[in-house]
Amino acid sequence: MSDEKKSGIFPPGFFERSGLAGHELLPKAAVGAGTTVVEERRMTIEDLLMRHRIVFLEGIIDYEWSNNIIKRLLFMQYEDRRSPINLYVSNVWGDISTILPIYDTIQYLHCKVHTVGIGMILGAATIAIAAGEKGERYCLPNTRIMISQPKGRKFYGQTSDVEIHFKEWQRDTERLKELLVYHTGQDAARIEKDFARDFWMGAAEAKEYGIVDEILEPKEDEEEEKEDEKSDDKSEDKKD
Repeated sequence: MSDEKKSGIFPPGFFERSGLAGHELLPKAAVGAGTTVVEERRMTIEDLLMRHRIVFLEGIIDYEWSNNIIKRLLFMQYEDRRSPINLYVSNVWGDISTILPIYDTIQYLHCKVHTVGIGMILGAATIAIAAGEKGERYCLPNTRIMISQPKGRKFYGQTSDVEIHFKEWQRDTERLKELLVYHTGQDAARIEKDFARDFWMGAAEAKEYGIVDEILEPKEDEEEEKEDEKSDDKSEDKKD
């Protein structure tokens, strides 16, 4: 059994049903000269993840990538506003100006958003995982999380312009602190202290801090097989 299946981070039966062997096809319509031509293309891993309501927030988040994530979240709500969305926050860093729109969208959605942290989650990206549904915020055992003041901005121009941009940076910093206080339950003084320098934490520390609720541990094969059997029994009962 693969490590991915043991980790429990994908829905039950995902790899069996997903068609990763390349057998599933998606329709692709091309319209021209009054005639609709329907072609077929192989499903990509992104197609399969979308089908299972999984979104990956990964890498350096610029404005284009931020908008792309927002579109996916909104599309999934359009398809089904009752089922949860699984947002995987993986090895990610972004300026607060690109992370906040994603955060606002998560809060706006009617469907619940379950978050899973993987790898390193840095700076403002921390708020993306903390913003998930309470009780449904997870991370893997070796996840590392760092909270810090927003970085990456350079101020140019006249002194008055630099002062304006600096005040905006201060406003963003205070907003990030407020959101962490709200979602973690930590008091403002603790957040203020930890923001003074880069503050690193592992999975257990992130759980204690209130950024995540649970740590996803690999399951034993026997335990996983029992859960699969229970799931199959429930499916058969529904059919009957």
